[in-house]
Amino acid sequence: MGTVIDTRAAMRLLGNGRENPSVAQRFRGVLATQHALDTTTEWSWSAQAADGDEVAVMLTATVPLAIVDDDGAPHEVSAGTLCFLHPHRRLRVIALGTGTAMCSWVPWYALEEIESGVGAPRD
Repeated sequence: MGTVIDTRAAMRLLGNGRENPSVAQRFRGVLATQHALDTTTEWSWSAQAADGDEVAVMLTATVPLAIVDDDGAPHEVSAGTLCFLHPHRRLRVIALGTGTAMCSWVPWYALEEIESGVGAPRD
């Protein structure tokens, strides 16, 4: 498969349309983006249809983040923690400071073999 991730379509997965990256670079089927964050930044990661075009995101930020999944309880992660945004699970990502975030957008077909090893977040 040779899926090319469309930058605009990918940004819509983060929520309200204000997530334009300051940098976006493609390498084969992977898109890397950098985003400015401030304490008002909140992304609503959308669950995607299982249609073969899904993408997962590996995200790390220079500031702590709160990850809120379907249970509604925020899970705070430290700056520099690698966060995995699963394509079939919705959640919110809230910046707890001002800084930057890096995202690697990877086609799900390239990662789905690890799905069985991805469990609930640990405290």
